[in-house]
Amino acid sequence: MAWMALCVPLKEVRERHVWLLTDTMEMPNGEIVLNHRRRAPRRTPTDVEMNEHIERLEIFGAERIWVSLKLPLLLFLFPAIVPLWLIGDPMAALLPLILP
Repeated sequence: MAWMALCVPLKEVRERHVWLLTDTMEMPNGEIVLNHRRRAPRRTPTDVEMNEHIERLEIFGAERIWVSLKLPLLLFLFPAIVPLWLIGDPMAALLPLILP
């Protein structure tokens, strides 16, 4: 949940473009509990892995789970393009002042 996470109904997960942050975990005493990760997985799971993951949560009885939206990186870089286009590269003006 480090960047942006939402708690959504488990039934809606299959139709959304998300990473699952909630999973089941077996404790040393044999009890199965829900575990909520803070960060999205490093690699995108396959459809088969995603379906198995959702089935585990359905068997556990989870109704709402935490997910992270799959947002493209350019969405966050785009706001920097406008000032760069209007003002130009600030490093081009600063480097001659700093370097001899």
